[in-house]
Amino acid sequence: MSPASSTSILLIEECYASADQRFVELMRGLHDSNSLAALTNRWLADPRPWAWEQIFRYLAEPFDQPGHAVVVKRLFHHAEKTGDAELMGAFLTAFDCLVRRVRRQVPKWDRASRSMYQEEKLHTLHNSFRSDRNYRDPVTGKKKSVALPVRPTDRLFHYRTRYYLQRRAWRFFRRLGFQKPEAYVPAVAAALARYRDADFRKGENYLDSWGFMHACFATHPAVEFSSYRAGFRDGSGLADLSPAPAFPNLWFSAGGLTAAVDLTVKSESRAVRTWAVKLIALPAMSMATTIGFADLRRLLFAEDPDIATAAVTLLEKAAGLPQWTVSQWLDLLEAPADIVADRAAKLMELHVHPDRLDAAACLELACARPVAVARLGFRFLKEKSLTDEQKRQLLPKAAAARCPVLAPELTVWCLDQLAAVPGEYDRSALTGFFDSTNEATRPAAWDWLAAHQTFPAWDDPILWSRLSETPYDDLRLRLVDTLARRAVLPGSTATDLAPLWTSVLLGVHRGSRQKGKATQQIAQAIRQNPTLTETLLPVLAAAVRSLRPPEHRAGLAAVASLMDGVTLTDAIQRHLPEVQWK
Repeated sequence: MSPASSTSILLIEECYASADQRFVELMRGLHDSNSLAALTNRWLADPRPWAWEQIFRYLAEPFDQPGHAVVVKRLFHHAEKTGDAELMGAFLTAFDCLVRRVRRQVPKWDRASRSMYQEEKLHTLHNSFRSDRNYRDPVTGKKKSVALPVRPTDRLFHYRTRYYLQRRAWRFFRRLGFQKPEAYVPAVAAALARYRDADFRKGENYLDSWGFMHACFATHPAVEFSSYRAGFRDGSGLADLSPAPAFPNLWFSAGGLTAAVDLTVKSESRAVRTWAVKLIALPAMSMATTIGFADLRRLLFAEDPDIATAAVTLLEKAAGLPQWTVSQWLDLLEAPADIVADRAAKLMELHVHPDRLDAAACLELACARPVAVARLGFRFLKEKSLTDEQKRQLLPKAAAARCPVLAPELTVWCLDQLAAVPGEYDRSALTGFFDSTNEATRPAAWDWLAAHQTFPAWDDPILWSRLSETPYDDLRLRLVDTLARRAVLPGSTATDLAPLWTSVLLGVHRGSRQKGKATQQIAQAIRQNPTLTETLLPVLAAAVRSLRPPEHRAGLAAVASLMDGVTLTDAIQRHLPEVQWK
C-alpha cells in the first residue's frame, strides 16, 4: 500500500479484534497519529500471543509510513521498560537498517599540483519525511500550508534521531553484558539472527549498522567508533575485519559456541553466518571449549556451502576423532558438500580400521557418489575375506554404484568375484550390472562379458534374451555389433530380435554405423527365412524412409539385396510403394 493512502480505522479495529493476519498491513496504511497512538496503547495491553507476534511482524517492515513515529516510540519505550531482550533485538536490527549511506565522488582541489581530483566518500541521503510547506497567499496575505508528496525512499525520523535510537538500542545490550552476563550472548545472538542479506548489500552497510558493528567487531583494532558512527582506521578496510565481539569472555564459552553454531545454521544473513563460523574457528574459542560432534555436524551439513567449506577446518582440528563411532563417521560421509565428504573419508581412513566395518557397510561406501568415499569403501571391501554366500548376497548390490569414476573398476572386480564362486553361476546376479542406471557401469559389464567368452553367461540364452530387451541405447548398439560377429544371439530368433533392430533404426541421434549393420542383419534374416517377410520388412522400410542419407542408402541396399535371388517383389512394392524399381 502506498504511503499516501489511508485505511479505515473501523476495518483495522475489526481485523485487530478478530486476530486477522491483515492487521499489520492495514495498520501501516493508517497515517493519523492520534488514531495510531490509541491503537498502539491497546496493542501493548493485549495479552494474546497473536498480538505479541504482530509486533515483530511490524518491526520487520521498513519504517516508511508517515505518522508512524508514535507507534515506533511507544513500542520501543515498552520494550525498554519491561526489559524484553527479544523485542529489543528486533529494534536493534530495525534501527540499524534506518541508516543507509551511499558512495559519492566528491571533487577535491590539490593545492600542490593545482588540479582537481575525485575522492570517494559516504553521502547521507536526505530521506526523512518532510513537513508541510508554509507560504503566504499573495492575494489574501494569509498564511497557508500545503502537504508535500511522500517519496518512496522516505523513512521515519531525522538522522540525529536515528543515530540516537541506534545508540540507545545497543546500550540495552551493553548493560545486559555487565548486569546479566548469562543472558547477554543468547540475547545478542537472537538479535543477530534477525539480519537478512538485504541489510548488507553493500560494504558501507556494515559501518551504518551501529549495533551490528559493536556486537561483532567492538574490540577490533581496525575499527574506531565516533559518538554516532563506526569507521575504519587509516589503512584498514572491510577485508581486514575478523570476529572481535564485545564481551569476548562471554562468547568464548560453551554457551557462546552453541549460540555461534545456531547463527551459522539459522541466520538469514550471509554476513552473520560468515562471522559466526569464523568466530568458532578462532584459537580463543578452541582454548575455551571443545566443539562436539553434534555442533560440528550442524556446520558440516549447513545449507550454505561456504559455511560447510569453512567447517572442514574445524573437522580436521576436532578432538577425539579416534574415539568417534563408526556410525558417526558414516553419518559425516553423507554430507551434501563434496569437500566435506572427501575430507571426512580421508580422516576416516586415518582413524578407522577396516575391521570396524562389516562387508555390507564397506559396499555401501563403495557405492557412494563422492569419489573419495567410494574409493575408501572399495579399498576396505577388497581387504575383506568374503565367503561365497556373502559374494552372492552382497556383490550384486554394487550395480547401484553412484560414483561414475569408480563404477567401472568396482563392476569388473565384483564380476570377477562372482565368476570365481564355484557351482552354477547366478544369472540374476549379473543382470543388474547390465541394467544399471549408472552409464559407467553398463559398458564395463559388457566389456567384461565380451572378455570372458568361456564363462557360461556368454552362451546363456536366458541372459541374452533379457539383454535384447534392454531400454538403454548404448547396450542395444553393442548387441548389434555382437550380432555382426555371431550368427545369432543364444536363445534369440529373428522374430525376437525385431524390436532390437527397430529401436536401433528408429534412433535419431546415435549409432549410424550400427544402423547399417542392423539393416544387413534384417535382410539376411529374411533371406534365410522368407516367412518373416511381413514381420521384418516394415522395419527395413523405416530405414528406407529415413531422412538421413546413411540410413537411407543402407536401407535401399538391403532391399535391393532381397530382390536378388528371392522373389519378394510384391511384398516390397506393398510396403514401399513410393520406390520405383526398374
